Amino acid sequence: MNQRPYLLFSLAVILLAANLRAPIIAVGPLVETIRSAIDSTPTIMGLIGTLPVLTFAACSPFAAKLARRFGLENTILAGLILIAAGGLLRSLFASEWTIMLGTVILCAGITMGNVLLAAAIKRDQPSRIQRMTALQMFSFSILSALSAALAVPIAKVAGWQWALAVWSLLSIPAFFVWLKIRSQQHQRNLPAQSPANPAFNVWRSALAWKISLYTGLQSMMFYTLVAWLATIIAARGFSETEAGYYNTLFQLIALPTALLISPLSERYSRMDHLLAGASALIFTGIAGVWFAPTSLMWLFTTILGIGGCASFTFCLMLFAMRGETAAQSAALSGMGQTVGYAIAAIGPVAAGWLYETSGGWQIPIYALLIVNALQLTIGWFAGKPEKLAA
Repeated sequence: MNQRPYLLFSLAVILLAANLRAPIIAVGPLVETIRSAIDSTPTIMGLIGTLPVLTFAACSPFAAKLARRFGLENTILAGLILIAAGGLLRSLFASEWTIMLGTVILCAGITMGNVLLAAAIKRDQPSRIQRMTALQMFSFSILSALSAALAVPIAKVAGWQWALAVWSLLSIPAFFVWLKIRSQQHQRNLPAQSPANPAFNVWRSALAWKISLYTGLQSMMFYTLVAWLATIIAARGFSETEAGYYNTLFQLIALPTALLISPLSERYSRMDHLLAGASALIFTGIAGVWFAPTSLMWLFTTILGIGGCASFTFCLMLFAMRGETAAQSAALSGMGQTVGYAIAAIGPVAAGWLYETSGGWQIPIYALLIVNALQLTIGWFAGKPEKLAA
């Protein structure tokens, strides 16, 4: 592939990935502001916070089918329209119902990008899967950090509705770039089946289940830490402000990690070692955050963030690498994210319940370490050099 399409596709990856996290992350810092503005309850706000994961799990199985029916680019473009429409709906009309409906529409659009970006990379840049995935993760990370950092300042200047709406506007440049990609591709649909294996069903593949379970366990760890890491650190004797700084470090360390993962994975092809190693970093980080001297909190928070970023990035790489075709990669991505988000939804609630019933964080920490050990074990097998059709 010549230089110009490569650069255009890289831009398309960056812009699509920019839409897949920021509109969700921006809600977290504004929960109390929104709750007060619409006169809502903590229960409703908790439901709104859970809707993204539930929507991802519900919609992921349909993304590959829609791409086969209507074309990969058309489905991604429709997803970007849903992101814009859902984002504007929840911002322009300040009520519980419009925020919930807008969130569902927004996240349905995000699901299309989440699932199909791996298939697009597999189809258009099969020799640069690691590089494109690292670029995707870098865009994820930098927009997540910006949306979390700027949500409150924007809300103070322009109101909470603009603080949410601005991130959905990112779908506009992404739409036009993917429109250009579509014109160059002449709208090639994903084939219904692999020619080598016309009866292939991803849900019957042992390898797909290994990858999906690893995806689910790493997602559970990530969402649990996003929800509770600051509280856990505060329980070690830090102020809420200090705990917030460490939580920001946990997110920001993903930026350099994403840049380093590409050359690492291109030079070292043993994905089983990489998945297990990323899980081991998470284990070390969790153990250090809770058991190590508080003077080393910065070190173990950094290790935890590196492990979390690497673990998620390697999952995205597997979706593209383990399919024989773009259609198989789309199916694997859809299955992995369906199973993954269904498992992920359990984590924050279970950790909160263990904390409440046990009266402290000791038991939840041990539970996280056990889950992570299981993640490491499954990762060792999920990363073996196999193909879905093999």
